[in-house]
Amino acid sequence: MEVAAELRACNPTTDRNLLLVLLREITRQASADEEFVHALGIGGGHSTLLKLVSSGDEEVQDAASESITVCVNNLPAGASFPMRGRPVDQAQWTPVIMQRDIGSPEAPLEVRLRQARELDGNKKIGNMLFTSSVLLARWITQNPAPFVSKSVLELGAGLGLAGIAAARFA
Repeated sequence: MEVAAELRACNPTTDRNLLLVLLREITRQASADEEFVHALGIGGGHSTLLKLVSSGDEEVQDAASESITVCVNNLPAGASFPMRGRPVDQAQWTPVIMQRDIGSPEAPLEVRLRQARELDGNKKIGNMLFTSSVLLARWITQNPAPFVSKSVLELGAGLGLAGIAAARFA
């Protein structure tokens, strides 16, 4: 699929404007055509969208989050998100240090997370930042009311970003 290939080829730093145009186009087409969502996944576009949610650009993160939401809401029956068109090359996986701003302008909180490979070379769940955690943390920071003055226990948290976001308002 042409859009998936263009999306995968974009560099979030140097091709930011093109990337934003592509993300808006993905959102538009995904809302109108569930077959587009399926073809995007087969072409590797779902995985790229998930990576973009963790980009350093908030506008790109928001656009990618919106595209993911529309894709998930318009999946064909029996399909899953993300669909993987080809296997992930584990040799290309490298440790990542991510910085996240969680909270509000009045009460900012910067979180630094390190995702690393275990010494035996395998990815372990406890060392991963799941895209769902990033999406949930963004939702929590935009909708803090359910977490104000509450205790939160996050199990199977990977790096625990969603729990950190919830704790900010507890």
